[in-house]
Parts: sequence; structure tokens; C-alpha cells
Amino acid sequence: TQLIDQHSFEVPPQLVRQRALVLARAIGAELLGGASSGETTSLDDLADDKRADVMQEAEFSVRRELLLDAVAQRDGLEVSDEDRNSRIADIAKRTGQPAETVRSYLVDSGGLLSLDARILEEKAVANLVDEATRD
Repeated sequence: TQLIDQHSFEVPPQLVRQRALVLARAIGAELLGGASSGETTSLDDLADDKRADVMQEAEFSVRRELLLDAVAQRDGLEVSDEDRNSRIADIAKRTGQPAETVRSYLVDSGGLLSLDARILEEKAVANLVDEATRD
């Protein structure tokens, strides 16, 4: 949080709006008890104070993602096959599914890119923590 607060930069409004819509839909699904309905929750469906909270959370999330992407680029971080395979094995163990089933699902659903992004963000955070503790 401090790192994000210390770095002021323009965040693309469209990215914030897209992230806010994802958050609003998650809130809608949560309110429906996880049930899926034919209707999707839009930002307009939220009360003004809740919409403001969602927009603020979305901006923070986008800002965090952009900052960690910049750190990953600066430090030349990449996701190796070993990183990916290890994470898939962890998911398989937690879910009781074979690793290949998890991998197939991630490939088919487009989740592999999200997994790689998560791993890269975690590496960037680890580098930042390492830098902070060295200084």
C-alpha cells in the first residue's frame, strides 16, 4: 500500500472501469449466494456509496497491477515452466485433481495467463520485499 501511495501516476480510466465492473459482478454474485442469474450486476445497480468504494478499490487494484508489472519488467522477471508446473501441482494437491486435469482446465479456460500474471506479481512483490529489507 505504501509503495502504491508513494507513486502517483495516471491510471487509464477504461481499465479502472473494467476492473470495477468485474468487482460489481462479484458483489452481485455474492449477494445472490454465489448463484448465477441471467442478469449481470452493473455499476449502476450499486448504491452510490458502494459504487464509490468499488471504483476506489478498482483504481487501487489497477495501480497495483501496473506498478508490479513495471517492477517485473525492471527486474527482468519471467515465469518459468518450473514456476508454472509447481503452481499447478499446488492447485492439484489442494483440489484433489490430477495436475494434468488442472492444466487442461487452465488452458481451456484461458486461466493460464492469469496464473502466470499472479506468479509474476508474487515474484515482483518478493523482489520489493527483498530490496526493502536489504536497505
